[in-house]
Amino acid sequence: MKRSGYRPRRYKGGYIRGYFLIKGDDYRFIVRNGHHRLAALALLGVKKIQVKLFKGWPPYVKIKHVYRWPGVKSGAFSKEHAKMIFNYYFESNGKQRALELGIYQRLFKEAKKKGPH
Repeated sequence: MKRSGYRPRRYKGGYIRGYFLIKGDDYRFIVRNGHHRLAALALLGVKKIQVKLFKGWPPYVKIKHVYRWPGVKSGAFSKEHAKMIFNYYFESNGKQRALELGIYQRLFKEAKKKGPH
């Protein structure tokens, strides 16, 4: 990927896939397929990528539809708990959490040491 870039059209299943969480005018893309590709692209400093929607999943989720969510319908968690999880995606991000845990610094230090492969 470092040499030739992210070219998802070249490979079957090459696209990173997911769905959107929408809260007002804000949104988050939730990756369902392609976590490793996304991590590699992030380490390479890629800022924008092409993605596709995850097949068999709604294209977007809004908090006002909490009563429809499978985990809520099945009783696995309450509407309140589901809303807390949903909102957390808008209050925090992966980089922030990785910094809090000390993971971010270690990952990027390791990547710089190893250099290109």
